[in-house]
Amino acid sequence: MERLRFRMLLIATFAMLSAVVSVLVPSFRIPSGFVQQAYVLGEDDEDDGEDDDGEDDGDGSSSGGTVTVWETRYETRQVTRTVLVMPEEYRTDSDGDRLVDALDPDPKVPQWEYFTDDDGDAVPNVFDRHPDEDDLAYSENGTDADHDGIVDAYGRLPVR
Repeated sequence: MERLRFRMLLIATFAMLSAVVSVLVPSFRIPSGFVQQAYVLGEDDEDDGEDDDGEDDGDGSSSGGTVTVWETRYETRQVTRTVLVMPEEYRTDSDGDRLVDALDPDPKVPQWEYFTDDDGDAVPNVFDRHPDEDDLAYSENGTDADHDGIVDAYGRLPVR
């Protein structure tokens, strides 16, 4: 009877352990039919044919209980794995303007340089030939023939 109690305790421990693992790891499952139980008719409170006074009945019959039959089964499952591969230009930002090189119109120049003028001469920093100086002072043709407020020499700026 002690063997039977030990086996029942072992099965209960295994069942609780598998329940805890299946909660922590949802993909873990015990295959159906892994543990099969066969029930033997009889009473569980008898101790291997012994009476309360400790003597053996001598009839040799087994008392009731649960018999556990273990079967090992193996399964092969196909697992789909998706790997995303991104080109290098979608992962790098050469000029530090937080715009990846694949989408940046000019990857070597930060985009704010097109919209800032540090020296106040009305020429964006990216086109400024003389930083910290007035570019109009270096103009050979400082005329404004069309009177639009832009010196004609800077009417069309070169794009770098």
